[in-house]
Amino acid sequence: MGLATITKKPDSTEKPKRQNSKFKHLMLLHWVMASLLMLLYLTGVYVAHPPQAHSVKWLSPFLHQSVGKLFLLLLVARIVLLLRVVRSKYFRRLPNVTPNWLKTVTLHTILYFFMLIVPVSGFLLLNFKGVSTTFFGISVPLVFAANSGWVGLARNSHFWTSYIFLAFISLHMLVHWKVLRSHFRRLFPVSPLSHQPTQPTESAAWRPAIELTEEVHSLVLRAQLPGLEAKDLDVEVTHESVSIAGELHEQKAATDQVSSEFWYGKFRRVVSLPAAIQSDRVQADYKDGILTLTLPKVAELSRKVVKVSLVTQA
Repeated sequence: MGLATITKKPDSTEKPKRQNSKFKHLMLLHWVMASLLMLLYLTGVYVAHPPQAHSVKWLSPFLHQSVGKLFLLLLVARIVLLLRVVRSKYFRRLPNVTPNWLKTVTLHTILYFFMLIVPVSGFLLLNFKGVSTTFFGISVPLVFAANSGWVGLARNSHFWTSYIFLAFISLHMLVHWKVLRSHFRRLFPVSPLSHQPTQPTESAAWRPAIELTEEVHSLVLRAQLPGLEAKDLDVEVTHESVSIAGELHEQKAATDQVSSEFWYGKFRRVVSLPAAIQSDRVQADYKDGILTLTLPKVAELSRKVVKVSLVTQA
């Protein structure tokens, strides 16, 4: 599907796309809790092996207990928000159950299970020891009475669930490695001037930024393509992916060029889609360096029961 023949929609009929604020809040909680997890594991090492310095020896348990309780509170908020997102997403239609969908749901269910068990087991460990805990200076009373018989079980549970949880976190990062790499590149962009030659090699080619949103009957994909004209783009769509390719041509400068961080050359990016789409009904719009593709989903099979009349021939 070439973009040179795209007809642009009038600006008066263009409506702003709805943004899923619930999902954005959910992702914000995701990254905040991920940061807290790093702090929990770091302080947990100092709690298990106290250092000689008195200040660190006191600060580590204080932070570990306080951050653990904050993590639990955020987990409750995250689960409530997640249930609202799931309800709004699957209220009118059931999910398309595929092996990939089952794998994702199973992994996330296990992660949520350990997000709950690990801090709760640590809290129970201190309870059974008879040690009162703190929440950033606020004393938290004991919920259960001290019981030396349960200390060993609580300690082993907290220890082993923490390491099993860490293993599943590593698996989660491995599955979503491309997403992590994309976020890392956005946070720590590499300037082409720090390498020779100035232009990046083909293996480090530029990749356009992608925004993919899901609506009830369609997917909407937006790509940032600054400096490109429609005739320089080539878009191919299948039932399960979108390929965007093109070439940014270098313009000859009237004077001698001292330095440049601009990128020129060919690029190609393939985006996997979370749902099957009707590739022959795709609508495309390209304006101000933003490519917008509206991808209608494949209509689900009707669940209506139809009575079949049988006619007996004489």
